[in-house]
Amino acid sequence: MSIICGVDFSPGSSKATHVAAQLAARRREPMVLAHALTGWPGEIHPDEKMGVLTAACRAVEREATEARQSGADVRARVELGTPLSALAKQVKEEGAELLVVGASGAETSKGNGVGRTADRLAQKAQVPTLVVRDSEPFEQWFLGQKPLTVLVGLDFNAASDQAWRWALQLRGVGKVNVIGVHVYWPPEAFHRLGLSGMRNYLGTEPEVEQVLRREIDRRFTADGPFELVLSAGIGRHGDHLLKLASERGADLIVVGSHARSNVQRLWEGSVSRTVLHYAKVAVALVPPLAQSEPRAAPSARAVVAATDFSPAGDAAVAAAYSQVGPGGVVHLLHVVSHSAQRSEWEPHDIFMASAEMTAVRRAAEEKLRARVPTQALLDEKRTELCVLESRDPAQAIAQAAERIGAEVICVGTRGRSGLAKTLLGSVAQGVIAQTERPVLLVRAPR
Repeated sequence: MSIICGVDFSPGSSKATHVAAQLAARRREPMVLAHALTGWPGEIHPDEKMGVLTAACRAVEREATEARQSGADVRARVELGTPLSALAKQVKEEGAELLVVGASGAETSKGNGVGRTADRLAQKAQVPTLVVRDSEPFEQWFLGQKPLTVLVGLDFNAASDQAWRWALQLRGVGKVNVIGVHVYWPPEAFHRLGLSGMRNYLGTEPEVEQVLRREIDRRFTADGPFELVLSAGIGRHGDHLLKLASERGADLIVVGSHARSNVQRLWEGSVSRTVLHYAKVAVALVPPLAQSEPRAAPSARAVVAATDFSPAGDAAVAAAYSQVGPGGVVHLLHVVSHSAQRSEWEPHDIFMASAEMTAVRRAAEEKLRARVPTQALLDEKRTELCVLESRDPAQAIAQAAERIGAEVICVGTRGRSGLAKTLLGSVAQGVIAQTERPVLLVRAPR
């Protein structure tokens, strides 16, 4: 493994070289200082091309000699081609695990421009890419004068997982204060968790914060101390990360990146590109691993079983108890249609039945309780009864699973197909379409 540092002899490039050399020395990894010679100046005579190449090699070697003063093993390389192709070649040949470049764009009121080359490299690189703007925070960190404050953008995807791991690995170099930040869009979170009606999109909602905190705590862990922050935000998530980074005095922002096309970035937006362009500090973009190791399936601790009290629904209940071990919880769900008198603008929670539905709710709970197998008590499997109020049973089941944090959703199916399925619909099909959690479809016994 090695570190590749791109050099173009600009002030930003010199800062990047200094940081890369210090990292290489402390991690005891070789470093390659690479320069791309993209073309020949003017109408140069063919005999003079060798002279230009020699001059470039000498200039890179001078940079390498200075970088070696940090104690790093530094090699100099000059490649013919564009910076993107030249550095990509070096990364592949060296089996590099980190690419370091300097920000060379013009300074703006929003931040220090990153430059076109650094932008393209960071978005397309197959390894983590560190874009350096100021080397001073890193110098103080290397000397042990102050910890490096690293803010990591967190989301529920593979790139974010890898960004979190990469940030924690910096602790092998020196003391690091890690702050994980998850920015969520309140309207989407409300819908996902079954909270409808007019709500405060700029404030915090206890139910939302509780679920997100549970999900973040489960996914992002570390051996040493760290801080996790939840932030509700309207607008570009990248802007909220930049604001929090400024408030927390971050020296480095780490975000996951996805190699998306220009059209996709225009249509969907790009958190990583926003942070890269407008940050006033260093930025590291971390792509997901090309081939992630398969995760071992965790034992189910919470399973949702939805029933409409039909034979298929009751079969789903029986299957749910087989999915959990001792100490696990089966959440038995039944969905009742909410009152037609309630306005769609009125705040509503699928778990909070209206006053006029009290009798219906109690009757449904009694039916659910009657379906709890006696063996479940002997096997130390707990049961939670949940009566939901919604016009869309499939959506309510998917939303409840998010609130509960279920590992598996069990639903019954009558096995409809063709025209019958088109006319009658399918709750099971609706659940599958509206959740990313595993769904176990159970047929009624013949």
